[in-house]
Amino acid sequence: MSGVQEADNLKEVLLSLGESEAYSKALSWLIAGDENLSEELAKGTYEENVNALDEALSMIDSKVFLKAVSLARNVSLLAAKPRS
Repeated sequence: MSGVQEADNLKEVLLSLGESEAYSKALSWLIAGDENLSEELAKGTYEENVNALDEALSMIDSKVFLKAVSLARNVSLLAAKPRS
């Protein structure tokens, strides 16, 4: 996220990051629940992937999204904590 330029909305943030491969993987997870579609989605243009990801994320309720972010953070902390 350190590469994010000034942006007024999520689409502008996505455009500023330039992560086309990551976007096709994210879209695949949103559509199919895994990365099976990422190669096919990567054939689209950068702008198509950004538009699709922006549209898909706009359909997710913010409360659900924030809960998912919180759960992902908790899982990453559990995986990263060394055992005593």
